[in-house]
Amino acid sequence: MNSLEFRLRPSRSWYAVGVALIIAGVVGGPFWLVRNLTSPLSSGESFLAPCEITFSLEGPGKYVLWHAAETFFEGTWYSSCPELPHGTTIKVVDHQTGDELILTSSLGTTESVGRATKYSICSFRVENAGEYTVEISGLESPRVFFLRESIAKTVLVTLIQGGTIFLMGGLGGAGLIVYTAVKRNKTKERLEPHRG
Repeated sequence: MNSLEFRLRPSRSWYAVGVALIIAGVVGGPFWLVRNLTSPLSSGESFLAPCEITFSLEGPGKYVLWHAAETFFEGTWYSSCPELPHGTTIKVVDHQTGDELILTSSLGTTESVGRATKYSICSFRVENAGEYTVEISGLESPRVFFLRESIAKTVLVTLIQGGTIFLMGGLGGAGLIVYTAVKRNKTKERLEPHRG
């Protein structure tokens, strides 16, 4: 290392720090998404309809009912059109009160993992933990459904966090590299006239 390089500030090690930040952002952002979304996406329970099935919901909260149009369930591959046949009836009843819950249409959301695809049908809110019965009738053939607590808020927060990690690492690292290069260049220009 020559005497000029020894006197240059900041040192070249800051380039390595910048590169490390970029790598941390590029790797850390996606890793954060996978780590925090794998569990929520795999939660929930699949069941076959037509049916009258009771669930113990941990509530309170919002729950979403999905139609798993393309899925593997209990050793059988089920494939059907996304739309439910005309005349399909869906009810959710609170065991404690006997009241039928209000269902809100949530058509439009699709979730795919490999070949498996499910479509959101409706959602409902429960105020208390307890047993709730889902009744589905009017189907011409057996279809698979899926019930899960809404993870919309979890997905949104995780996306924001993952994006922040990605941007902070990437932009922070790139910014540090540029800053180091500019500062070293200015220091070099200031020191060069005094060499020798």
